[in-house]
Amino acid sequence: MFILFDLDDTLYDLKQPFEKAINDVFPVIEIDNNQLFYYFRKYSDDKFDSTQNGEMLIEDMHIYRIKEALNIYQIDISNEISIKFQKTYEKYQNEIRLTKEIRNILDYCYSHPEIQIGIITNGEKKRQWNKIKTLGLLRWFSEERIFISGEIGYSKPNKKIFDFVEFKLKLIKNETYFIGDSYNNDVVGSYNAGWNAIWINKRHLEIPKNLNTSKKTIYGDKELLEYIKDLY
Repeated sequence: MFILFDLDDTLYDLKQPFEKAINDVFPVIEIDNNQLFYYFRKYSDDKFDSTQNGEMLIEDMHIYRIKEALNIYQIDISNEISIKFQKTYEKYQNEIRLTKEIRNILDYCYSHPEIQIGIITNGEKKRQWNKIKTLGLLRWFSEERIFISGEIGYSKPNKKIFDFVEFKLKLIKNETYFIGDSYNNDVVGSYNAGWNAIWINKRHLEIPKNLNTSKKTIYGDKELLEYIKDLY
């Protein structure tokens, strides 16, 4: 059995550094950070392919996503403030840590040889490797089982990235599970590849209509550990 994980907002809480940066840069703004974070991720995902194919600079996407997210609330900020927010956000990303629950999940998988684990993440090569090292994930994951879209040339939900990993790791489809937070990128992408798709829905988001392709929906890390224990 092979279990592959998404990285951002699956193995660590992406909203935590985001909230800290919002509080630092916009201390007087009163907005529901959950909703603001949702729009921030949405606009980031919308332009991800453009940054991968060279149509948009990553720096411009960083400006775009926070400006558009705040525009939802009729808050207009300059490019300079957007850049300041991004730098603050990156500072707090350097302080990310695994939760006790995630460490328990990885320890459990690592202690059971019949469970092989890996990571598939969208993102820029250097940025994602920095997160992986900051989180100390090489304790559980070998580098050969970590796949970053910026290195491969394909990104989730494109079936080609799942096919690439499947070939590299010699996976058996019905014995392969993919766990991620993004319904479109992780759930739909891995389902279309023929894998068992697990949606880790910590934000309690609604399932998109007519897109219920998830093998299982899980709402927290403790529940995820119990699910993994029951898989074999």
